[in-house]
Amino acid sequence: FRPSDRSVSLSGITGAQVPAGASFDGCALSPDGRSLAFAYELPGAASAVTEVLKVVDLATGTTRTWTSTHGNVAGAGLGPQPLTWSANGRTLAFAWYGAGGEPRGTTMLATTGLRLLNVANPSPGLVSSSRRSVHLYNVAGHPDALGFVPASAILAPGGQVVAAAGTNQAGTAGGFAEFSAVSGRRIRTLWWKPLPSAAAGRAMTVLWASASGG
Repeated sequence: FRPSDRSVSLSGITGAQVPAGASFDGCALSPDGRSLAFAYELPGAASAVTEVLKVVDLATGTTRTWTSTHGNVAGAGLGPQPLTWSANGRTLAFAWYGAGGEPRGTTMLATTGLRLLNVANPSPGLVSSSRRSVHLYNVAGHPDALGFVPASAILAPGGQVVAAAGTNQAGTAGGFAEFSAVSGRRIRTLWWKPLPSAAAGRAMTVLWASASGG
């Protein structure tokens, strides 16, 4: 889209194809518009699904790929924006639901959460190449000692703060809070209100954040 004359043009993106039968989990364009990140689950048995995350250089078509068989990018479970970039384009954040063993849904709390990936990391392991920034607790029976149970989170453009949405354990109150992207600790609660009875128990989500996370 060119604002000067409001014209629009479309072109194909080399290397940004999702295989037939795969489950698409999300995508995000880097702030400078040069890279596209997208994630999907390859088709297969429920107990052996492979998650794939790719970053494509839109100018050259060069693709970097990371994979894992121990969970999935939570495109449909923990929020509508499972992938977010830092402003400098060096870090990609993804909401991760770690699972393993039999059945596949067995929770691995050590990996579940908003994870940060340095996109220059050449190692192909998605979990081993990233680190968990904020623990997401949208899992039944796992309380958060802080009383704020984050169910959806995104990395603020500044790269230092994670903005999260969540509720209390009972689901009767909810709001938004800032967490440190480095330590994972809650910095402050931005907004907190009782929830109407019709919304009790439902997960909240966060759609965007300023550079500082507010």
